[in-house]
Amino acid sequence: MNDSTNMTPGTKPKINWFSPLLPDRTDIAHYTYRILPALAAHFEVTLWAPERCEFKPYHDAPIDDAHLNQQQRAAQKLQVCIAEHDIRVKFFNPAEPDWYTLNSADLTFYNIGNNRHFHSEIWQISQLKPGIVIMHDHCVFHLIVGALLEEHRDQQGLENLCRKHYGPKSVLDFDRYWNNDPHKPTVEDLARAYPFDGACVTNATAIITHTQVAADKLRHYERPLLQLPLPYDIADTLPDRTALYDKPTQFELVIFGYLGTNRRVIEFLNAFAQHPHREAFRLRIFGEIWNPKLLTECLKEHSLAERVTIEGFVEDETLDNALRNAHLVINLRYPSMGEASGSQLRLWNAGLPSLVTNVGYYATLPDDAVIKIDIENEAVEIQKALTRLLETPEQIAALGVNGFNYLRHHHQANDYAVSLKQFTDSIDLRGALIDNYAESTRQLGTDPTYRQTVIANSIAELVNIDG
Repeated sequence: MNDSTNMTPGTKPKINWFSPLLPDRTDIAHYTYRILPALAAHFEVTLWAPERCEFKPYHDAPIDDAHLNQQQRAAQKLQVCIAEHDIRVKFFNPAEPDWYTLNSADLTFYNIGNNRHFHSEIWQISQLKPGIVIMHDHCVFHLIVGALLEEHRDQQGLENLCRKHYGPKSVLDFDRYWNNDPHKPTVEDLARAYPFDGACVTNATAIITHTQVAADKLRHYERPLLQLPLPYDIADTLPDRTALYDKPTQFELVIFGYLGTNRRVIEFLNAFAQHPHREAFRLRIFGEIWNPKLLTECLKEHSLAERVTIEGFVEDETLDNALRNAHLVINLRYPSMGEASGSQLRLWNAGLPSLVTNVGYYATLPDDAVIKIDIENEAVEIQKALTRLLETPEQIAALGVNGFNYLRHHHQANDYAVSLKQFTDSIDLRGALIDNYAESTRQLGTDPTYRQTVIANSIAELVNIDG
């Protein structure tokens, strides 16, 4: 049985919740903010964030201040939530953890994503203290490689992980990449072959994931596993957008977010440029762009300057206004590494129809709530979708309404927190911890300080569980 069975009736389990916090520019920070009220209803919550986190608690700050920028408003929003729900915030350095406070909790949750800037320290401390790992991304290649090579210059550590999880061929593949072998794999090839999920979950007492794709890939680690829909702060009602689709003079398209190569922006523009009625559309691109020069060259090549506007990173209010007036949002992603999409939930919450790539998590979405684009026939299917918008706009509008209804029934934050509580009450964390402890002690290596730390924290966890 787990620790909550030894608690005084009526008390809430104490949890450590490791996560990026607003105003960090990652959807996982928004995810934590969205579920905090529901979490606090079922657990006594202590938030743990890396010392370099931009959020800093303050006291007696003004609630309404028109002069705050977007980052400051996000931090203030979190501050208000923390105060209202009696949540503690602690900051940590994995080199000098506060073990007394950490080991005073009943449960520890680690939120792991693929961005080293927000998750490197969380991953590091998860290797020292066992806990429940929430895998927001099945592929954490960029997290692990970035943490070991860019932050710690530890190529040997990366090679050790390669051998442990993937065998000697993986080391050779990395060598070919670094040595510019003529037949070297691309970064995308390496990420698909070596997602390094095992580096995050082999020290876990249990695993939480948000997609069936990720659950299927993580199940073989033989840890207690729960798949839950990604939670969202859902609007009470959906605005009526019918009039927007009634004979508009121009159809508004939007792309937004952190726009890396997997967001298919160039591929969409290439297809859009060939549409016979492209003058009927206007496209606005919001967010941080991986290669602004390449994007500008693409617009120039296709003479799209009058049809496409690059807006860049804007305040939330500006983006929300653009989304309210959009007829269709482009949310293509390939490759997709099995992650759930907070941006897709944001679109459904506003009743917005969208294009998605028919792969991974997006392939599992309801067919009546999105337009799915097959990657093998991407350009043609993008053009067909735009033609559908021109010819039957009311059908496209209905996708957004269906998406909102799906969101309400499957992505409630309180349902998420209740499921977490039921899961931790029902699983045998003691058995999982003993199995994990036995495996870890066989693989700890020769560093005596590291061995002592992991063993001490495993014992502390067992003491908590046994009461």
